[in-house]
Amino acid sequence: RESEALEKARRAMEEAGRENVEGLKERVSDLEALVEEAEESLVVAVEEREEAFRRAELASDEADRARDETFRAQAATSTARAERDRALAQAQAASAARERISGELQGMR
Repeated sequence: RESEALEKARRAMEEAGRENVEGLKERVSDLEALVEEAEESLVVAVEEREEAFRRAELASDEADRARDETFRAQAATSTARAERDRALAQAQAASAARERISGELQGMR
């Protein structure tokens, strides 16, 4: 009777051990799936970050080009204004010379 009880207890322990091992295997499998999912998410996040960095570099390059173009436009505007001012001064000098010559001609008559 006692050996029968011991045998039942031994079998129950073996069964409990098997169930525990199966449960642990399932848990390990679940954790492996979670790790795989996390790794995939990490890869996507890294790719998205790299793409954002590339876009930021392109935007910075575009801003540099726009700034350079602005400086060139400002320089061209300054040059055009200086040329306009010189032309105006020459026109005023020519007008003054014409008036002077006209006055001298009238004085000769």
